[in-house]
Amino acid sequence: MVVSGPLAFIAAPAIGGGIGSMLGLSGVVATNHGLALLGFGSLAAGGFGMAGGMTVVTATEMALGGSLLYFDGIGNHRRTNNPRSTPYWWCR
Repeated sequence: MVVSGPLAFIAAPAIGGGIGSMLGLSGVVATNHGLALLGFGSLAAGGFGMAGGMTVVTATEMALGGSLLYFDGIGNHRRTNNPRSTPYWWCR
């Protein structure tokens, strides 16, 4: 999760721009509108604005990344005391 947080923070404007471009906007206006939409509206309207949108994107990615790191593909959580839970356990 240490790596996924900064990557989500960097990817948030791209996600906001993608949402804004789906609404027919382009450029900085699309990014601003998309992030404000994710932040539940502008600050003047009582929402959290673009900072709220960045927080929503980053928190969502951190939650998804953390759960993917904790669970393997079949729903079992990884146990740290199990020697087979570490990568390349067969090389020992």
